[in-house]
This record gives sequence, C-alpha cells and structure tokens, in this order.
Amino acid sequence: MTETKVEYEVTVWRCKCGRMLGDAVRINGIRRLTMYREAGNVWMVAAIITGTADITCPECGEVRTWFSPEEGLREFLDRELRRRGIGVESE
Repeated sequence: MTETKVEYEVTVWRCKCGRMLGDAVRINGIRRLTMYREAGNVWMVAAIITGTADITCPECGEVRTWFSPEEGLREFLDRELRRRGIGVESE
C-alpha cells in the first residue's frame, strides 16, 4: 500500500475591519476559501469557494475579491471531466 502525503495549510481570511470572513485553505497546492455562516463557527459552513468571488463583509460592507488562480480551474475541470465520464490522466 502506498502512503499518500497530504499538505494542509490554513490561514484566517479577514476583512480590513478585522472581521473573519473565512479560512483560506490550501490542500496539496489547491486553494479554497471556506466561509462560515457565523464568524469562527466552523460547524456552520456556508460555502467552499474555488476560483473567484466577491465577498461582502457583513459588518462593514467592504468587498474583498477571493482569487484562486489556475489550481482552482484545474480542479474544477478535472472534477467535471470525471463526472462526465471522460478520462483524466493523473500526473
């Protein structure tokens, strides 16, 4: 059996006013933004975003843009190709 190493990094993603908007999570090089319904309540996930999205702070109204470059697109395309039954070669 081959052991798979998972690289996992989490940083808090905040608005300029200091309110927590979510966690920026990088798993094996792929960045995602995990947003919570309530700041800091990790049991109430509102969305997991891969790609680009404008996020409005519920406290001050400031808009921040989340951007996960090519790795988000690559993950999305791989998932869609598998869903449609089109083979994707692993690297």
